[in-house]
Amino acid sequence: MYSNPANRLYLAFLQPVVSQVNRVNKMFESDNCNVNKLLVDLMSLYQSILLRLMMPRTFSTWKAVTDFDVNNHLPLQAVDFELARSRVDSRVVDTIKKYGRDFLMQLLTELRARLPCNIHHLQSLDVLTPDTVLGVRKSRLQELTFLPRYSGDVGQLDEQWQRLATVSWPREVLDDTEKLWMAVHSHQDASE
Repeated sequence: MYSNPANRLYLAFLQPVVSQVNRVNKMFESDNCNVNKLLVDLMSLYQSILLRLMMPRTFSTWKAVTDFDVNNHLPLQAVDFELARSRVDSRVVDTIKKYGRDFLMQLLTELRARLPCNIHHLQSLDVLTPDTVLGVRKSRLQELTFLPRYSGDVGQLDEQWQRLATVSWPREVLDDTEKLWMAVHSHQDASE
């Protein structure tokens, strides 16, 4: 089977895709991972596979990526699978392209089924990463999409939100969103 040029061609097509999927899968199996990075990597995988089947385009949000109709793909002849340069008969190349497209379509369907339905809320959680909260890109509290769910004193919350960057946080929390917010939760200033 491995000496068959058609099989080699199909495996050459599959290798980078499977490699991408394995990389993201290993991240999900990790015990210590950044949830925001997982979501970004999962959406990046989904979008990169989607872009292999359609005209290049820019998506403004992850919701736009997930809402895109995957059945609106290019005709088989227009999809670049980088198989045309092989010495395999053109009918075999067309068959491999069809198998490849079908594989990618099924992979998109399976990934889409595993994407969370509240992707836009999860995307908005990126503003809670240490780099963002403690950095110069920090959003104003009123811009946070999940703020309407807060039922406490918004004025006090805004004051605390502004003070986050003024505290000297331990180095070990600066790279981990969960550890940062655990430290914020247990933080007490001199007045407490």
